[in-house]
Amino acid sequence: MGCLGKLQLVGATALFVAAKYEDIDCPSVQDIVYTVNSGYSVHEILQAARFMLSMLHFELGWPSPMSFLYRIGKLSWMSVL
Repeated sequence: MGCLGKLQLVGATALFVAAKYEDIDCPSVQDIVYTVNSGYSVHEILQAARFMLSMLHFELGWPSPMSFLYRIGKLSWMSVL
């Protein structure tokens, strides 16, 4: 499988890691496998997630108070409309 063949795996893994980081109710690994139409197994996605996190040195950052204020401001502005 070439580079293009792994592109879907990279995208699905990035979605999985981002959802774990951002969402309160994140999808399970089985949901991600379903999303890629069983193109990759649970083991492959978890292995890719471990690799991706190790390449990032597990430095994902943390939300700052400004990001919370931005989201609250955006929500309050949307409720006005």
